[in-house]
Amino acid sequence: MYLLVPLETLPISINMNSRTEIENFLQKWTNAQTPPKFGVLIEGKWGAGKTHFINSILSNEEFTKKRTIYLSLFGVKSIQDLETRLFFASANVAQKTIHRGASVAGALLKGALRFDLNGDDKSDGSLDTNFKGLNKFVEKISQNLNDALIIFDDLERCSIPMTEFLGFANQFIEHGDARILFVANAEKMEGKKKKKFDSFKEKVIGHRFLLNAQPDEALESFVSEVDNKDVRGIIRTQSAQIIELFHKSGHQNLRALRQFIWHFTALLAAINKEYLDNNYFLQNLTEQFFVFFTEFKLDLGRRGLGPKDLISGKHTSDNSTVFALHRDKDKEPPEKYKALQKYSEKYGGYDTVIPVTMWIDILQSGLIEPDTLNQQLLKSKYLKSSNPAWRKFWYFDEFDDGVVEQAKEDLLDQFENRSEHDIGTMLHMFALRFMMSQHGIITDDIAAVESSCCGYIDDLLKSANLPPRPTDWRWPQSHRFEQSYGCGYWVDDSYRDNFNKVYKHLNEARVLAFENQSSQIAEEILDALETDIVKFTQLICHMRDVGKYASVPVLHYIAEEKFIDTWFSIPKTNWREVQYALNSRYESGSLQAGKNLETERDWAVRLRESLEARAAALGGYQGLRITRIIPNLPQANKEANAC
Repeated sequence: MYLLVPLETLPISINMNSRTEIENFLQKWTNAQTPPKFGVLIEGKWGAGKTHFINSILSNEEFTKKRTIYLSLFGVKSIQDLETRLFFASANVAQKTIHRGASVAGALLKGALRFDLNGDDKSDGSLDTNFKGLNKFVEKISQNLNDALIIFDDLERCSIPMTEFLGFANQFIEHGDARILFVANAEKMEGKKKKKFDSFKEKVIGHRFLLNAQPDEALESFVSEVDNKDVRGIIRTQSAQIIELFHKSGHQNLRALRQFIWHFTALLAAINKEYLDNNYFLQNLTEQFFVFFTEFKLDLGRRGLGPKDLISGKHTSDNSTVFALHRDKDKEPPEKYKALQKYSEKYGGYDTVIPVTMWIDILQSGLIEPDTLNQQLLKSKYLKSSNPAWRKFWYFDEFDDGVVEQAKEDLLDQFENRSEHDIGTMLHMFALRFMMSQHGIITDDIAAVESSCCGYIDDLLKSANLPPRPTDWRWPQSHRFEQSYGCGYWVDDSYRDNFNKVYKHLNEARVLAFENQSSQIAEEILDALETDIVKFTQLICHMRDVGKYASVPVLHYIAEEKFIDTWFSIPKTNWREVQYALNSRYESGSLQAGKNLETERDWAVRLRESLEARAAALGGYQGLRITRIIPNLPQANKEANAC
């Protein structure tokens, strides 16, 4: 992930094995039997991944057996402060690999620091409960430090005078067996600190390396952390483009790259998958978000730019252009022009995939509203070439006549061939067919369109191509009757009743399509009952994130005797779990008239009668066993509203 270059060898080119070679050097230097008597400096710009690199090699348990102490010098103001942090970091045995010296006071107050007072590498209590072995304790600390690998990070942020700090560190090098690894962005040292460092470092530091970011491997590492598998795959398809943009930026900041990937992941997850299949759109989306995020959100160029600078005061809210002009070549270009020109060979600007104001909202808030975003993307010129026929016809105002005419022909062919099975697409196609009739685009009148749309639905039902009703208890109310895919159905008041009849017929047909799967559903439930009682419960009961058939009458697809035979074939220890599952399914009066499981009531009555008959036939403890697991099911002589 990183390329480590010995400063003494520059500008000699280093091959890609240098990272491994330097890791080997650090391991040999750390574990050498004879003390090297010099420190090592790792240099690199902020965001180059210095700390990440150090942690990566220390995570290898084979790297060293030495006690490892890591201290950030950020906020350390005096040698006394540094000694205190080292004191507690070396004494604390709560962590075995790497000890961080920050927040010592808070840890002490909480009793979180555990100390080794007798030298056996085991905790002997916290400081607030054990003072007796203090002298031995202090001696042990001195030994710990003298034989440790001590890493001082953020050297450039240290407030201690540089000569004092390096002199302090040199004590461990010269008079002990400690290995001191310094980590710094030396470019950020200025004034006296820089001069003192340059004049004194050669007395302490015997080897220096420059840590340059390796964005290819870093990017893959960041992408591998993305939880969403689909988004992770999409980002990988854009990896080469992202690396090219990273180099064009000139910032070489891996922290910024990681932030970009995190926010880009959220953006991609909010976009309809069908849009992301369009490479032209995806490439433009990737570049625009990278540029706007890096140059205007993070302002890595320190140009004083922010998200609002994407748009000028003259632009309207629906403006979809970001640009900057530089007409007077005798003057310094505007900062916005400099930021954009790096990425564009022709001009400093973009025709954006969404309105600029939406880009600004996303960059400022970090929040994305998927429905609003996808509705705007429908209008994007980057997606129009891949829009389905219904969408092209829906947006006939924005397309050339040739495109609209072809979309009309495609819609008519799709309808004739019954080729569209997606519910949202079908409803758009039906609504547009009514619209064509209303405006004389087709010869069928409104009544004929209603009849032909219902015929389309019936044909899909007969061929088993109609999607069955969902098992969501809120269906059909949960279905977005008025729109899908970000577009409202093109329904005029003149034929609204006709469209509503088609919609009602569709829902009724989807119920029949579900019932046509009754044998498969029965088999699924019986198999779960026989082999996995937990899965059975999750199928028929309301539970968090499960309950596939909890709100849908399905148990009446199973003969009650077959259900009982399967129930009694499982271990008796699980018999009562079936009782609990059925009680849970039928609680809150779900079998009452008008409730969602009403059509399952007769089956439940017969199930109870069959269980009672079996219990009576067996008698004795066997009959009693069955009687004790009969669920709370309705009886035949009770009113339908009683259970």
